[in-house]
Amino acid sequence: MDAVSEEQNLSTLVKAVLFKGHGGKTDKFRRYSTETRAVLDDAMELAEGLAVLPLPDTDIVHGDFSYHQAMVEDCKITGIIDWQEAGCGDWLIDLTRLIYSLHDRPSRAAPIMEELRAHDTRRIRLYTAFTVVEMVAWPVDRLDRKVAAGSLNKARSALRFARTEFGCCPGNS
Repeated sequence: MDAVSEEQNLSTLVKAVLFKGHGGKTDKFRRYSTETRAVLDDAMELAEGLAVLPLPDTDIVHGDFSYHQAMVEDCKITGIIDWQEAGCGDWLIDLTRLIYSLHDRPSRAAPIMEELRAHDTRRIRLYTAFTVVEMVAWPVDRLDRKVAAGSLNKARSALRFARTEFGCCPGNS
């Protein structure tokens, strides 16, 4: 028996949400507004051609990692909180989420960017597209236009950042 259920396989979830409409998030994006539809189109362009990309699924993944989740003392991480979204998958999902939360803070993002550039950037692009959908879906689900507008601005910025840092065309690595 597996220690983690298929529902907790975040690598599978990424592809299911983006390419199979799992959870209805992409449909909600398309219907919510022209702005969310445009952001979804940009995210899907970033992930274009990556539906068949093999993804690791053996790492422990936090699933909702950001700098807010790290407990720091004397410039060292002493703990990570909020593990309710945890599962198995690719550890780059967490680093991509962290970059999403830090992309507008270049000095803090720089060491993480070094690490990410050493890996398959196609996975980073795929996980960025997924993160955009996940982060904007929450206020869209709640019909919170003010929070959705802020989330859309951050998503647009993150997509531009990912294109600049990791390429935007299918087959780029």
